[in-house]
Amino acid sequence: MRWPFEGTFAPLREGNVQVTDPDGTHSYLLYVDDVGTLQVNSGRLLACDPLTPMVERVVVAVEPGTYPVRVTVADVSDAKDRSHLRVAYVSLVTAQADFASRKVLDPLGMYGDPGEEGFYGVGVDAGAVAFVDEVNLRTLFPGWFAVADPDVPFDEDVYDNAIATGPDRWTELLNAASPLPAGFVNVPLPSAPNNENIVICSSGWGDGVYPVIGTYDVYGNLTGVHIDLQVVGDFTD
Repeated sequence: MRWPFEGTFAPLREGNVQVTDPDGTHSYLLYVDDVGTLQVNSGRLLACDPLTPMVERVVVAVEPGTYPVRVTVADVSDAKDRSHLRVAYVSLVTAQADFASRKVLDPLGMYGDPGEEGFYGVGVDAGAVAFVDEVNLRTLFPGWFAVADPDVPFDEDVYDNAIATGPDRWTELLNAASPLPAGFVNVPLPSAPNNENIVICSSGWGDGVYPVIGTYDVYGNLTGVHIDLQVVGDFTD
């Protein structure tokens, strides 16, 4: 893939990347892992912290469809021996095309306000980020929204079984070594009739507010939606 960007923005890039900041030059070895596909039936893609619905989350527009999700992992160890890995980007790939431009995506829906970072972003308070179809989540798992919206009926059992106390809870699956490596989850939503799913990944260095960035081909068509977890430098538009 042709790469027009500086080293501070490197989703889906593999190999050595160097970033220079006021603290010096840092080297990262990047890998890309495939974590399956995501159904976005409604075209409303929600980027969120799936474990703490109270924090900021962003809805952006994509064409309805099923898309591959790929995770760019940075080896930040001094020896580059995979002894210290961090998730740097979570990417929904909407087209197999070269990147030509990028921008922070304008949200269709936003819960929260732009903070001191100057952009609407995904707020993380539990060390994880996710992509999911907003309508699927709202329909199949209304309890997730009920935590932050008192007008939504809350089913404590469904909520606890998915997130908090059930045998297949998302927090437990994030730590499991299979079927995906630890830190990655791709599972159906509760009671999903057609395997409507959510993809969850650990969030780089942990909690914070992270931009949701679109990449585009030379014709201005969207090629991907990326949560930049700011492991490989800080994002600058």
